[in-house]
Amino acid sequence: MWRRRDGFRVDGETVKDRFDRHGRLDAVEALAICVYVAEALKYARNKNRLIHRDIKPHNIFLTASGEVRLGDMGLAKTLGGTTTSLTQTGMMMVSPHYISPEQAKGVKDIDFRADIYSLGCTLFHLVTGRPPYEGENSLVVINKHVNEPPPAIFKAWSSCPVPLGMLAGKMPAKNRNDRFGSYEDLIA
Repeated sequence: MWRRRDGFRVDGETVKDRFDRHGRLDAVEALAICVYVAEALKYARNKNRLIHRDIKPHNIFLTASGEVRLGDMGLAKTLGGTTTSLTQTGMMMVSPHYISPEQAKGVKDIDFRADIYSLGCTLFHLVTGRPPYEGENSLVVINKHVNEPPPAIFKAWSSCPVPLGMLAGKMPAKNRNDRFGSYEDLIA
């Protein structure tokens, strides 16, 4: 069971916990988790105009009954520009292994495609066994998200199915216009 400080409880574990115990996930399981997260992100965007801004295995929960839940909306931002947490201007609170280039650069008009990028980094990590970029500290990793090309999944996992490789290549495109244009397109 996972419990937040405010008492919120999930009977189950995070995707990070599952990954830490079992190593890289089966491609079908990883894709299913990502589809459910994409559905949750689509709902948050369509219903409440929210962008999550901190998608990572630590914030995805697998319940004991088999449901996938997205948590930790502490860094969420409404499309109107309001954040749901108290952060200082210019302060970065996102996980370096999953941060989109536009978040790393401090772009003010980020949109849902930043979450698609982070979900793509999460998918890469789950199926290859390592995050897309690694480095000796957070600044090195963030710099790689901004300046290095997306890592080729086929180099990290040579037997990756081609459709999964294409998906894993498009989600973390450096230019957000090269990512999926909607959650509907991503889910399809």
